[in-house]
Amino acid sequence: MYLKKLLLALLLVVPGTLPLASLAEEPDAAVQREIDHLLGFVHASTCDFYRNGKWYPASEALEHIRMKYRYVQKRGLVKSAEDFINYAASESSISGKPYKVRCGDAKEILSSDWLLLELRNFRNTR
Repeated sequence: MYLKKLLLALLLVVPGTLPLASLAEEPDAAVQREIDHLLGFVHASTCDFYRNGKWYPASEALEHIRMKYRYVQKRGLVKSAEDFINYAASESSISGKPYKVRCGDAKEILSSDWLLLELRNFRNTR
């Protein structure tokens, strides 16, 4: 897992490290629906998101997650909603520190756990 995260960090810092053929790959329609749902879930939340030592509102977290998603998507790294969570919404690619979510008075949790739970709920209701 550490090597995978290190590779992603290098990819974010060193442009052009993947072959051009992988730049065009996109997730299939079912996976994209799940990712779109998760992005909408973040957008609709009233939660705060912790990233690299600072809390952000959902709108700023969504903007950051979308930016990371576009980046890793162009590199062909997203084949599933779990890949989306892992590469774009779970931790800082630079510092390696996990993202957290705090909703109201509830205890903060890892954003990856929060999103995986929502993904499970989404899949169970379809």
